[in-house]
Amino acid sequence: MERLGCMADHWIFRYLNSSDRQMIMANVDRRKFVAGETLFWQGDQATAIFLVTAGRIRLFKTTEDGREVVLGYLTSHDLFGEESLFEIVPQALSAVAVESGALCVCHKADFETLLRSQPDVALAVIRVLGEKLRETTEQWASGTSAPVRDRLQYTLSHLARKYGEVTPAGIRLGFRLTHEELGALVGASRVMITYALGDLRRTKQVWEDDAHHLIVTPELANLPQEDITPAPPACPCFDATHS
Repeated sequence: MERLGCMADHWIFRYLNSSDRQMIMANVDRRKFVAGETLFWQGDQATAIFLVTAGRIRLFKTTEDGREVVLGYLTSHDLFGEESLFEIVPQALSAVAVESGALCVCHKADFETLLRSQPDVALAVIRVLGEKLRETTEQWASGTSAPVRDRLQYTLSHLARKYGEVTPAGIRLGFRLTHEELGALVGASRVMITYALGDLRRTKQVWEDDAHHLIVTPELANLPQEDITPAPPACPCFDATHS
């Protein structure tokens, strides 16, 4: 699981030299957001790549019949929006802040020169998009026809892989999730999530700490604890006081 300490550290830029990386860092905009703020709507033109430096963001898609399908969450050290570097596209989903936080923003126009001069960057973007497609396909492949307990296990495994931190008790999610939020991710009602979580608690696969953060076993995450690594040292963009 990769967690970024700086936008320039993302593997999409692995072929850039030191001066190009410095240019990326020098051209980022730093902005704060508040809980409840919409960062962009599905259908807006995608014009930037974002690195979350603090807070939590909910990603969701609105279906043709008006239903809201939650696709995931972004937290500190997560990067998103790589598709904006590939072509002029509308946002495929919406992003709303669940908690107040901050972003580093690099605009598409600032990268176009690099894309033209560094073909390997374009290839890296394609690989990133492939990974995103596979991840989304796997999520939908869990199937709404599968039992809620199985879908919840899959969702918790995915969250632990992406956002988990190792503790002596197990793999702890770095943010709280309500039963309603889990239900949106799983595609089930709050009541069904409560029953399924109770079953996982009884079998000692899932429990909560004193702050009500979920903790799962490495077996449920299907990931050895040593494979979950902390974020690297962060650049100044992660300073909570930046303006």
